[in-house]
Amino acid sequence: FEQNEMFDFAINHALKVENYQKCIHILDEIVESMWENGRHSTILKYGDSLPDELLFKHPNFCLYYSWILITNGEINKAEPYLEAAEKTVKKQLGDKKSCKESQNKQMGKISVAFAYLHSNLKHSEKIFDYCSVAMENLSEQDPLWYGWAWFSFGIAYFSKGDFEESKKVFNQAYK
Repeated sequence: FEQNEMFDFAINHALKVENYQKCIHILDEIVESMWENGRHSTILKYGDSLPDELLFKHPNFCLYYSWILITNGEINKAEPYLEAAEKTVKKQLGDKKSCKESQNKQMGKISVAFAYLHSNLKHSEKIFDYCSVAMENLSEQDPLWYGWAWFSFGIAYFSKGDFEESKKVFNQAYK
């Protein structure tokens, strides 16, 4: 199934035989496109089917899974996945053999997700902190994530009552 790009069949088969390593291996490769194509309920289903201790070792899946959990209002459930993703990527950034550019970009995306999480909790200072990290690690070459970082800055300014700055930043987000 996997060789023929029938990924749902491959994942479901691996789940049935409890080959969770195979599941997460496939999911790591396709989760971003699943997320971009709106297959959020499928990501949730797979995330709910796999053991947490396995998921916590896979920051890419944790990022998208937690984003959907946040969107669904499951903030407390989402936070440990983001924390695990952040911890893993920070460790990878400390490893001299890893690809820094890829990990920096991943850290930027995780920071955007944390900013989104904290915008739901109205923690404006944490939003600013995570948006700053996101801006350090992302660029306009990642327009979706970069735009979300600007949008989160807008939320932070708005929650502090600085409506003029919020308006400027929201306009930047929509460019």
